[in-house]
Amino acid sequence: MSFRMVSSWTLVALAILTTLDSPAAASKYEEGRGFRIAEENCARRHAAGLVRDSPVRAAPPFRTLGRLIR
Repeated sequence: MSFRMVSSWTLVALAILTTLDSPAAASKYEEGRGFRIAEENCARRHAAGLVRDSPVRAAPPFRTLGRLIR
């Protein structure tokens, strides 16, 4: 394997690792993780999606909690 080929693969690997380590990638991962936690633990009472109503009328949907706290 030539030096040029090895260094090309090294650059590709570094680009991939840099992209995965970006705040945007971590943010999307954490967002998905948080949504799964909310669905598993809270969706019986609170709507976890963007459109649905909460199964329990007195429980506000998650999408409105930020407005209620401010």
